[in-house]
Amino acid sequence: MARVALLIAVVLMVTIFSAGSSGHSNPENEGPIVIEWFVDNSDGDATEIEDNLSHLRYDPGVLWLSWHPGVMVTNDPVGNHDGSVRAEKMGVEKLPAFRTELNSLEGREDGNTTEIESQLEEYVINKSIERLAEITLKLQINDGDVRDGYDELVVQAQVTPSTNLSDETVLYFMIVEWSHASDESTHRPVNVVREMMPRSGLPRTAGESGMVEFIFDAKYLDPANITIEPEHADHWGVVAMLSGHDIGSDSPRSAQPGENETILATAVASVPTRWQLATLEDGVPWIIGTVVIIAAMAMVIHAERRREMELPKVSGKLLPAPSAGNQTRYKVAIDIKAGSLPAELIKVDTSPPWKIRRAPKRQMLAPGSESSWQLDVRAGEEMGHRGVNVHVSFTVEGAGDGWVMDLRLKPPRDNEEE
Repeated sequence: MARVALLIAVVLMVTIFSAGSSGHSNPENEGPIVIEWFVDNSDGDATEIEDNLSHLRYDPGVLWLSWHPGVMVTNDPVGNHDGSVRAEKMGVEKLPAFRTELNSLEGREDGNTTEIESQLEEYVINKSIERLAEITLKLQINDGDVRDGYDELVVQAQVTPSTNLSDETVLYFMIVEWSHASDESTHRPVNVVREMMPRSGLPRTAGESGMVEFIFDAKYLDPANITIEPEHADHWGVVAMLSGHDIGSDSPRSAQPGENETILATAVASVPTRWQLATLEDGVPWIIGTVVIIAAMAMVIHAERRREMELPKVSGKLLPAPSAGNQTRYKVAIDIKAGSLPAELIKVDTSPPWKIRRAPKRQMLAPGSESSWQLDVRAGEEMGHRGVNVHVSFTVEGAGDGWVMDLRLKPPRDNEEE
């Protein structure tokens, strides 16, 4: 039992402390493909397209970002300012619209959704991506119960370029709501970018590495209506996207005409839940308490099993017997097997309306010994259909007095034994 308690404690510790809150870009400098979807949630046709392409959101080779430009939508519950900023930068003129790796789909005008699903799926199948930097992303939480949800979301990104980057290269931190808890009567958009923060203080020389940090506090979370509940924090995440220009062997400089902006690296991390944030110091008292409870239960179970082995076991059945005048009569066959401790049979009796005759006398029972008796029970004919309750009383050496074993027996015409 102690082994079981220890095993459970270990499992609990692994469950609590194994989850992390970090993400990193692919060390082999590949994908995922970034697909940006600009949409009005109140547009039924557009949301149908989103649903038809939902499998791409779960494709590890795709990073799907859903933008809801506040100035271009009508009744969209997640329309926001940063969506408008991104739509303007990407040159989106009409919704819905896709941007794949910062570009429009070939031959596709914004707002034209004819056969868009097949074209986008073909693009994903045939497109391969090479990234030119690596990002290691870590999230930390500060929570002092100042506001609903977490108070602050601290984002840290370690950026390492593999080539020289232009002065215009920017690292974007985006707070993304993986699953939006909108009203059940409406479409539920997913992977919605709710807040975006560009950062420019980053390494731009190949091989250099630098840390970029930003704290999303109430000044940013409240205007964006972002409430990250500790129990459901994993519904939220942060995407780090490095966007700029590869200038090769040149020293860091501004981008030149013809040098197209590209996505240089991405990294994704989900916000940790309350349990994932638990430290060893937080968890030890809870684990100790759990182990104590489990150990106590194990001791009780062990004591009960030991007691079962120590005490006598009683079995029996009712046998038909000739009636005696106006009384119903049965024979009771009783078998007793002593337990591991010496015991003494004190008495055998029954509950009304039955009366017992020829009950065995008081006697000692050696450990492991077996004894059998037959005794008579009688009751008035009008009560003869009732069950017979036989009580066998013992004292057990080392276990105390007052042990009573009950046999509840049914008349043979109903059930020969219980």
